[in-house]
Amino acid sequence: MSEIDANINKDMRIGDFLSALDIVSPKKLEMALRLVESHKLPIGKCLVAHGLVANDELPKLLELHGLLRKGKIDLEQARDAFALARKQGSSVRDALAHMGYDEILEKQNIRMGELLVSAELIDAGELESALDLQKLCGLPIGKILAIDLGVPQGLIDAVAKMQSQLQNDEISHEEAIEKLKRMPLEFISQRIELDTQISFLDLLVLGKILDSREAKTATNFAKKNELNIDTVVESFNWLDYNLVSAISGLSLMLEFGYVTAHDATEFVKEKVHAQAREEDRISLYQFLLACGFLTEAKVRKLTRLMLSKLCDLGNIINLDLGPETPSDTVKEVIMDVYLKDEYLRKVLTDLYGSPKNLINCAQSMVNLINLYGTDLDKALLCLARERYKAYLPVLSK
Repeated sequence: MSEIDANINKDMRIGDFLSALDIVSPKKLEMALRLVESHKLPIGKCLVAHGLVANDELPKLLELHGLLRKGKIDLEQARDAFALARKQGSSVRDALAHMGYDEILEKQNIRMGELLVSAELIDAGELESALDLQKLCGLPIGKILAIDLGVPQGLIDAVAKMQSQLQNDEISHEEAIEKLKRMPLEFISQRIELDTQISFLDLLVLGKILDSREAKTATNFAKKNELNIDTVVESFNWLDYNLVSAISGLSLMLEFGYVTAHDATEFVKEKVHAQAREEDRISLYQFLLACGFLTEAKVRKLTRLMLSKLCDLGNIINLDLGPETPSDTVKEVIMDVYLKDEYLRKVLTDLYGSPKNLINCAQSMVNLINLYGTDLDKALLCLARERYKAYLPVLSK
């Protein structure tokens, strides 16, 4: 690789890298960049949300991009390594080793979580939990530690810098640990204290979505019929479902400590009627792609299922469908399922068998994002927490 090429690669942004690898066209890249601007999310995650990059492929592409910018590989090597990793279902490091580039792999990266555990700034259990959440949302570990454990961004940035210094032999592992242990007091955990006093109903009343009498009626009905209060309120047909769903998502964020009680109450009082522009809105389909709940394989399976059960599909979305329905009409209906949140939510739970509470949680996060009540990172992690609770027995095996 020439010096000129190395200098060009050093400044290459991830979007340009993906275009150079022919993974994303310039037109589709521009489309994803609009989502970057409106939702303040890394370009890679926006590409996943648009279905342009698979959720499990994004970390491989980011790793190759990092190696390219460090001058360890060139574009052709990155292209070949990604193709091999995709074909074999292997890691980037295994693909590069298989290609004979062992010299690139001589020095292993010191992982951020391992440094924080060694410096006793988080414990091993917290790291394990964060890594499990990462499997379910695909966010960088630093972002998860910042949101879920309240690890300050300044500390995340300091550890990232130390990783680079360790990689370049500018500092020893022991020196890095000692520096971390001596970090200033402002770098201690900033985890938000949970406020169990403010409930979902409290937020609805504060936002004048329900009055106190209606809230009491909902509470009594939920207790008498052993129903979740969210389900009861969302059944009130005089209320805006999307708005109520968004407040449900906000109460979950409050429960997890991802938002303060003050910010939650201020949102429902002042900002609850703000709506995202149509071009900035994120759909349930995009959100489920971004978190990895929907994959390319699952979408194909779901599409085949809808085609094989047209009558059931019609019953679920209140359309008259069957074997005699023209193929063009069927194609349009299936496209509508992916475009319309209400259709997709019903099809996933009633036809595909997805857990209803998780799909409703995902919808709540989507509605909250579109009301500017949270960013996509926190929403993805919130759903991951719900999935983590459901799949904990599987993850712990």
